[in-house]
Amino acid sequence: MDHTDAIALFISQLDGDPRVAAGAANGLLAIGKRSPESIAPHLKLLGRYARSRHPHVACAAIECLGLIGTVESLKAIESAFLKCDPAILRKRNRPEGLVYRMGELIVTVLTEYDDDRDSDAHIAAINALFTIIAREDCPHFVRGYAIDFLCLYVTYCRENYDIDPKVPQEVYATVGRLASGSDKKLAALAMTFIGTFSGHIAKYTKSTKTSNIQVRIDFSKSRIIDIIKEYGPHRFSMVHPEDFETIMSAVFLKDGYSIEKTAYVGDYGADFVATRAPQRVAVQVKRYAESTLVSVSDVNQVLGAKQFYKCNSCTVITTSHFTKPAINLGVRADVDLWGWSKLGLEVKRLFGVEIR
Repeated sequence: MDHTDAIALFISQLDGDPRVAAGAANGLLAIGKRSPESIAPHLKLLGRYARSRHPHVACAAIECLGLIGTVESLKAIESAFLKCDPAILRKRNRPEGLVYRMGELIVTVLTEYDDDRDSDAHIAAINALFTIIAREDCPHFVRGYAIDFLCLYVTYCRENYDIDPKVPQEVYATVGRLASGSDKKLAALAMTFIGTFSGHIAKYTKSTKTSNIQVRIDFSKSRIIDIIKEYGPHRFSMVHPEDFETIMSAVFLKDGYSIEKTAYVGDYGADFVATRAPQRVAVQVKRYAESTLVSVSDVNQVLGAKQFYKCNSCTVITTSHFTKPAINLGVRADVDLWGWSKLGLEVKRLFGVEIR
């Protein structure tokens, strides 16, 4: 019996009796280890079985996809993880669990089969690991493995290529939240990840408003529109508050205003003053998490700044929303309140970018 007939036989048994299916899965994997090219034509089918509720079948399919070692197989692994039942993730078979084997295979594929650090395979692999990290219904050991493997991959790139691989900004934010979370084991792994990147890719600070990692932006190397496209869809949550002020001042610049920056500390209630005759606007910027509302005291501050900087109008901009008292004061005192929706409309009008 050649490989073709054997593979067909094993695949036909994967939906049957659990014990028979486990044996068939083992047989399929054995062929894959001897001859990966013989199972490659069955990639789509393997992707489906990688989502099986039978842990032995799922593990074998994942391993076969890893043995194939292509961009498509890595994407199939990621898809399998996105759609699989969380209960399967908790089964610690073979010997450490489905996800441990998956992460191990991803790193193996990257380090042994692909020398191009910017290739589609590497992007697919990092996305697959990030998918695991971001999935909140996973047990901590599953997400911990993914963080561990991402650190391993970064270390490999540094030792062998003296570079950092490209990692999406969303990874930093997600791991930052885990580092400040209640799960101590997961927080420890997340902090290891942050330590791995510290001083190489981003500057990290802790924010009591957002509990996210904050990135300092080099405005001399990036266009404002590109910065908005990258960080806007996430409510600028990863951007340092001072850099967010710069981005908002750029919005007014785009609308024909000139900008006067105030002191970052001790600004008397305005982060900058925007002037376009006859208007002179005191602007206060609040980069808050969606759940943190701008209060009436914040609106009072900008009213004080309006007088201090001799302005004829004032504006409060936030990535969140306003409390009802703040809205009432804004209406009575003629303060222009830009909540997240209004900010999104202005950005779209001026830059043609959708951030909401």
